[in-house]
Amino acid sequence: EIHDTLAQGLSSQQMLLQAADRTWDTDPAAARRHIRTAGGIAERNLAEARRFVHDLAPADLAEGGGLDAALHALAARETAQAQGGLTVRCHIEGAPHTVLPDRTQSALLRIAQGALANVTEHAGATEAALTLTHLDDRTVLDIADNGHGFTPTATAPGGVRGHGLPAMRARLQQLGGTLTIESAPGEGTVVTATVPVAPTPQDPA
Repeated sequence: EIHDTLAQGLSSQQMLLQAADRTWDTDPAAARRHIRTAGGIAERNLAEARRFVHDLAPADLAEGGGLDAALHALAARETAQAQGGLTVRCHIEGAPHTVLPDRTQSALLRIAQGALANVTEHAGATEAALTLTHLDDRTVLDIADNGHGFTPTATAPGGVRGHGLPAMRARLQQLGGTLTIESAPGEGTVVTATVPVAPTPQDPA
């Protein structure tokens, strides 16, 4: 989880501050924008760090609105931080028949964060999409990008695009879920997380 959130946030701050340093003399207004954006990321990282310490839900979930709202907020934030380099859209399909357990919502949000971290760092993508689909017996989260893709079978755990994937799989396995990756060089990537949903009790006939 630290890789999914804090490490990615620190990496983004570093890039923004480096950009501010490069443009400080030639474009002070742009440098100030970079610094303000880095400050916003630092605030969110501080909130996440406090919640890690107290073992609470991710900050976006703790703010209310559930997983749907948290994914929309994540997409908007990643788009803003990319400053035109990456556009992330969020789509919600269907409606949950029952409230997803906090543990499930937290796991899916962490997976979205980790997958987008890989997109930002490795994919060379200009567009990405989060699609959350509520079905009768399962909830499915797809994270797709139009980047350069890779060969999943050739990516060992801890490899370039494999960083964080073992943790995602382990998190889903604890919930009885699965993680699949569809990708090929030049074809983009789709990461799919599937979690079963407990059946809603039926009223007696």
